[in-house]
Amino acid sequence: MSNCKAKRIAQKVSNKKLDQATAEVAFTVMEDIDACAKIITKRFKSVDADSSAFSETKRPDDLLNICGTFGCKNTGTLLLTKAGSEDVTSSATFTSSSDATEYVAGVAYYYVYIAQTGKYTITTTIGDLADESLTNADSYETAINATHAGFYPVTIDLSLAPSKTVGTGWVATDSGVTFKVEFKGPAGTVGVSSISFFDEIEDLEGNTAVRLGCLTGVDGEDTLDTLEEACQSAQYDESSTSVERTITAKSWTPNFLLLNPLVRKGDETDGWFFANDKKVIAKDDETGYGVLHFADMYIEECGHIYVALDDTCNITDSAMSRVNNPNLMKLNERQFQVITMKQNPEVTYNGGKIYFDASLIGKTVFVSYPKEALEVETYHANSSFVNDRRLKMAYTRQLSDGVIEMLEYPSVRITSFPMAVSATENSELEFSVKVSRDDATKDFYTIKRINSESYLL
Repeated sequence: MSNCKAKRIAQKVSNKKLDQATAEVAFTVMEDIDACAKIITKRFKSVDADSSAFSETKRPDDLLNICGTFGCKNTGTLLLTKAGSEDVTSSATFTSSSDATEYVAGVAYYYVYIAQTGKYTITTTIGDLADESLTNADSYETAINATHAGFYPVTIDLSLAPSKTVGTGWVATDSGVTFKVEFKGPAGTVGVSSISFFDEIEDLEGNTAVRLGCLTGVDGEDTLDTLEEACQSAQYDESSTSVERTITAKSWTPNFLLLNPLVRKGDETDGWFFANDKKVIAKDDETGYGVLHFADMYIEECGHIYVALDDTCNITDSAMSRVNNPNLMKLNERQFQVITMKQNPEVTYNGGKIYFDASLIGKTVFVSYPKEALEVETYHANSSFVNDRRLKMAYTRQLSDGVIEMLEYPSVRITSFPMAVSATENSELEFSVKVSRDDATKDFYTIKRINSESYLL
């Protein structure tokens, strides 16, 4: 009989198979929100208070760039102090030499500092730069119930009607604005900081979430090199640390283009797409030429117009050549000419007309042309702003014992973005990701383990 005890091994866990239906890689795309015009409240024109002082160090937290920013967007605070036993009124007036026509329907944003708790009415009055007395201005009221001493944000949507119109109201010019902030509330110290103007609400868009789904896998390695053993034991070369991930996905949210470091959303809302049509050439009674009219032709696009006769016998010779001239030319039966309002100022019709030699009247032609799109989002690929955007990434990994590992990467860069077009249904896209250290913690990533079984209970 053997005296050897039964061998025992430690219990282990393994990674569960990726659930393609639910697994996602989440990105947050972060771009700095910054104003088109600013006022540093140190440069005031006038104040109504018992005393005033500018504090460089009393600076509000940035409540717009909530996921971090490049540099510090906010400046110090102009403090106003007024004594009294009841509610008092204090104010400060500023000016900004800027093109106010750009942000007249945009947003004005600033911070107020309140030292005493209580209810305050903040009145913001805006007029032209030359109207320092604000004879003609727009006035907006904001109510603040101060429950603690500190900063409070004030947002003025300039696209909305003002609370009150002074005189004939504010008429924006390219000279700038006079900007007055008035406090009515408990006596004590109040302040104004970091006045900013934005062209439109869209300028405040940020922290865009992008998802990649139907994952085939998230691959990659953490690698380090070792230093040669010389006068001491072997060590890792910290500077050689490399953390990279490769993500393969078959589905994605529509805004996934923002993951491409070259791509940035533009303001343009016009554009075109390819349209194909087969038509019979008609007679133009005015000129005697053959003609086809495409009212939806996008005339800002100069090319991409293809015309061919419907001739299955001789396909090579069926393709026609385009003649470029703003005035009609004598055409042969293998030529066509496009006339639009952009080329010829005498044209009164919408879109474009394609003219042919009269001998082709009644013939059928195949036409491919740029058709005007009704709704367009424009994205520009340009290397000049690749460093203006920051990304963070997160995804989960499930273990066989029910534990979920949440992997968070605070700073990543997309180093390879797929742009392939495939005939395969649900074709895969592969993204290469370089992980960087977080500026604050210096971490490449964190792993947080969550017992999903106990959580569900």
